[in-house]
Amino acid sequence: MNNMQIKRKGKRILRIVGAWLVVMIIIFPIYWIGLTSIRPVDEILTYPPRFFPDVKTVSLDHYKTVLSGKIGSSTNQYGLPTFFMNSVILAITTTLITIFISLFAAYGLVRVSFKGRKLMSHLILLCYLIPGIALMIPMFSMAVRLRLNNTLGGVVLFQIAMNLPLGIWFTKAFIKGIPESLEESARLDGCNRLQVILQIILPLSIPALVVVGFNMFLASWNDYLLPSILLDRERLKPLMVGLYIYFNQNIGVVWGEVMASAVIAMVPVFFVFFYFQKYIVGGLSMGAVKG
Repeated sequence: MNNMQIKRKGKRILRIVGAWLVVMIIIFPIYWIGLTSIRPVDEILTYPPRFFPDVKTVSLDHYKTVLSGKIGSSTNQYGLPTFFMNSVILAITTTLITIFISLFAAYGLVRVSFKGRKLMSHLILLCYLIPGIALMIPMFSMAVRLRLNNTLGGVVLFQIAMNLPLGIWFTKAFIKGIPESLEESARLDGCNRLQVILQIILPLSIPALVVVGFNMFLASWNDYLLPSILLDRERLKPLMVGLYIYFNQNIGVVWGEVMASAVIAMVPVFFVFFYFQKYIVGGLSMGAVKG
């Protein structure tokens, strides 16, 4: 083995070790959250900390507590199950409506010629570039005037308004790469424009729409600021806002229950990602090339 081969092998080993270090840095906080959620309080507070679980003391008591609707000394009427279902309703509704509008809007911007098409595209891009925090006061004012505050429908509407520009632009970039000859062939067979969208564009755009949907789901699921501004009624609050109510009422941090709640909050995101992983990776790569 000559010096060149030794250098190449050494670089390869360094790359592998570096990659594993990065992976471990990313995974360790998730591992620690899960580990803390199944430990009794005395082990959680042990110093120095133990990095491996004790099988004899593993317990699901923290999960039972938070799933029963209680955290620490909190006396709220509504608990984690209510907040969880509110988040599910908000995330799924926002995602499905955003995907539907993004498909038709992107198709119109790419395939339909009309006056002001470029201006509309630029305006959509401008809306995407505006920081969300700058829109909070106008959104709250509109919600109050339209009586959309303290309703899940109002939160869905404004979440769609904030996330739709990204969905349209990503879908638009993908539809540009679909050959127009496919649509022309379908029209020759007697399909109208709606049938072309549903039978040709929609199946081919699934990878892009899954990426859009995943981003919309993640943004809605993790959203804290908008629901906290628009919702005063405790029974309507989503998971991120509802858990803050609990943790803010306790003297000190109830670490086991906090971590159990965090694990439960992560489960839907992991499920959606791993279930649609093939489409998400494919859609991101194709969107990057075609955009």
